[in-house]
Amino acid sequence: MKDDQTVVFVDVDLTLVNTRLHRMFQLRVPDHGVPFWYRMRRCSTVARPSASSFLALLKQDYSVKCLTLGYSKFQSKVLSTLNLDTHIEQIYGPDNFQDLDVPRYWVLVDDMRPFDPMAEIKMNWLGKSRFAQSGQEWDELLNRHYIQCGAFDGNSEPHSLEELLEVIQYKLDQQREHSI
Repeated sequence: MKDDQTVVFVDVDLTLVNTRLHRMFQLRVPDHGVPFWYRMRRCSTVARPSASSFLALLKQDYSVKCLTLGYSKFQSKVLSTLNLDTHIEQIYGPDNFQDLDVPRYWVLVDDMRPFDPMAEIKMNWLGKSRFAQSGQEWDELLNRHYIQCGAFDGNSEPHSLEELLEVIQYKLDQQREHSI
């Protein structure tokens, strides 16, 4: 049963897709994924093979939103180019993260290492600051909310995102059980 108080946040680039920006006057047409134009830039993107089925399965039980370091309008174009946008309720990036209402229960699925400064930016957007707590408290918070997946290089998938479904369910159940 879908619960609006429970959100799975998913990163876009290198988690769901691999997107490249190409030089404007490149002679050779890139052979990477689906080509598209964005603000006078030639781009191409390819979906991780398990991305669509993963998002569809998540959407059955949770609100699914993207949390990305890319601008939301660009990421929206990427996801719509690959027909992945139908699974996503909202995309938050540096241009609109202040509109994000942090839900009671949530996890973040991302390819970045949890101690990467860029991952810490996303955690800040979710109201969790590394510097507002002890190292042990930060480790516990990451353990409850953060799920790292292998980065998608645009060619081979390191593992199916569907393999993370049980981990997502477990972490969210733990949050509910302990009212975290």
